[in-house]
Amino acid sequence: MTDHEHADHAVNEMWREVLVNGHRDTPASYLPGSPRCGMCLIPLGGVGGVLMKTLRGRSQSRKNPAMCNL
Repeated sequence: MTDHEHADHAVNEMWREVLVNGHRDTPASYLPGSPRCGMCLIPLGGVGGVLMKTLRGRSQSRKNPAMCNL
């Protein structure tokens, strides 16, 4: 198996996990802030959004602002 095929398999498995089980971040979903990620409900704006960006590096996706960059 080449490196490219291995990377494709890893990406496919990651997406399968996200689409089947979601990528909810339950503790962070209780933080205040709006808007929120459509899949994991973390705040992307406000005080909670600043905390998520600072502590975990998660912010709005460049390609879809309704989702986080995970």
